[in-house]
Amino acid sequence: MDRYALFSLTNKTDSEIVAKKLSNLGVKILASSGTGAYLKSKGINFVPVESLTQFPESFNGRMKTLSFQISSGILFNRNLESDKSEASSLKVPQIDYVVCNLYDYNSVAGEAFDITEKIEKIDIGGPNMIRAAAKNFSSVTVLVDHNDYEQFIEDVELDNIDYRKKLAIKALEYVNNYDRSIINDISSKKLRYGENPHQAARLKKSSFKKGIADFKQLQGKQLSYNNYLDMNSAYLTCRSINSIKTTSNTSVVVKHTNPCGISSNTNALKSIEQAWNGDSVSAFGSIICTNYEINENVASFFDDKFIEILMAPKFTESALLKLSSRKNLRLIQTEDIQIPKTISRNILGAELIQDSDEINEEDIDIVTENKKLIEYNDLIQFGIHSCAQLKSNAITLVRQTDGGCFVVGSGMGNPNRLVSIEQSIKKAQENGVKDFSNVILISDAFFPFDDAINLANEYGIKLIVQPGGSIKDNIVVNTCNSFDISMGLTGKRHFNH
Repeated sequence: MDRYALFSLTNKTDSEIVAKKLSNLGVKILASSGTGAYLKSKGINFVPVESLTQFPESFNGRMKTLSFQISSGILFNRNLESDKSEASSLKVPQIDYVVCNLYDYNSVAGEAFDITEKIEKIDIGGPNMIRAAAKNFSSVTVLVDHNDYEQFIEDVELDNIDYRKKLAIKALEYVNNYDRSIINDISSKKLRYGENPHQAARLKKSSFKKGIADFKQLQGKQLSYNNYLDMNSAYLTCRSINSIKTTSNTSVVVKHTNPCGISSNTNALKSIEQAWNGDSVSAFGSIICTNYEINENVASFFDDKFIEILMAPKFTESALLKLSSRKNLRLIQTEDIQIPKTISRNILGAELIQDSDEINEEDIDIVTENKKLIEYNDLIQFGIHSCAQLKSNAITLVRQTDGGCFVVGSGMGNPNRLVSIEQSIKKAQENGVKDFSNVILISDAFFPFDDAINLANEYGIKLIVQPGGSIKDNIVVNTCNSFDISMGLTGKRHFNH
């Protein structure tokens, strides 16, 4: 049976050197019309695709390589006698090489191009051939990048399945990125700007699940990239606090994705007041999320305060009327959405994927002689959920009132945990805290030394919760005992990078 190499290229750079090498090895060159014309201009004979498909290129080039003959020629299993016999009886060509790249969709991506221009750049036959070749990499070599041509020419005479697998993975990633660029362009909308005004940004909603981008905007100017990040943080924090059984009216104030104020109280107005006062300076220009309906009374709280976004499950008509005078204020109506099982982040050249950090009610092992922490389970759970939303290294100071729990001070985003403790204490002092004996210090990770305990004790902090797990846990416990501090270990770290 004759062996074929199928060439179908938008970027034809150096493809003639591959075609020449394969021709010298007795492989017949099969090509679509545009690629065939290019190869012919370089002195390379080729077999037109339509001579095998028995159909001409049709519909202004939309139909070229899609056919039973081409797909079968790539896909049939060379290791099965039944497949080889069937290919022979059906006159299916044996295509052992696929050299293909796709229409340049990026040349029409963006707002400046009409959808009719975009759809003509969506390649159909190319991805089909590439995926077929990648699937059958045990026998078929697929090349999608002209930078791989030189190495291919050196290795083509070697039967190296590992090399073909490597090329197949690259080809599948190429098609995946191509599809993603089309989806991102067609389904996304342009945002006001990115993280900074000189950065363009777009929003692409998931096709499968509801999320932050599906929340209804009731009023206000267009949302920006940073707005969506802050909304996500505010909603996740509010939702996390809501999962605590004793939670009532929860208010979350977020600035630059960090919650700077959190409160849960039986009285809604008291809740927003405590959350705001957690860091009233940082709360300027913040994003606020609640789990309760915003009524006129709560709306009046913002009369003399500048905020960017107010998120809530409901707004009363009187609240909407009152807030309508503030044209730039975005009002977002939230709804209950399911948190995905995995989350991802992009780094240069790769995507990191991990399980979501779901926080349940955590058991506390009180490891010190002082067992006073046992009286504060509700506050401890509130503190753990609050601290987990802060950027590491994170420290949260929480306190109880008659109506619930609130954050009195936080420190976050520092490479040194002592700095976070100092920040949280300073903020608590600014908020009027003088007696720290009924304040719980929550840490998102263990204390590697007892210096944190020494610092906490200087300010009269006698209640501490941390994950534990340091090789110096015993030293930390002994230091707590010497200061009559009650310390509990959760056994679970909640880093948030």
